[in-house]
Amino acid sequence: MYECGKLLQKRVVRGAVTNGRNWIFLLVKLNDGYSGGTFKQSSLVRCNIAHSHDDGLEILQPGPDLIAAILTHWIEKGFTNLESDDWFEA
Repeated sequence: MYECGKLLQKRVVRGAVTNGRNWIFLLVKLNDGYSGGTFKQSSLVRCNIAHSHDDGLEILQPGPDLIAAILTHWIEKGFTNLESDDWFEA
């Protein structure tokens, strides 16, 4: 993510690491001159699935709607500067 920001000359890069059920959201902020930077990572967000009493599947909270909301917000913001609403807690 750092190299991507450096190559594209963007000071902020948002991203996620996932295996499809577990998600970690990342914010990378590059220093002036693109020589290093800092990052923050979220706590692990799990999309848990359990068997319900009628033998179906039940999605436990936080659900995929939270993950979709974070991804949508970050895609819309792209590489723009960080704002106060760019961090989420689950």
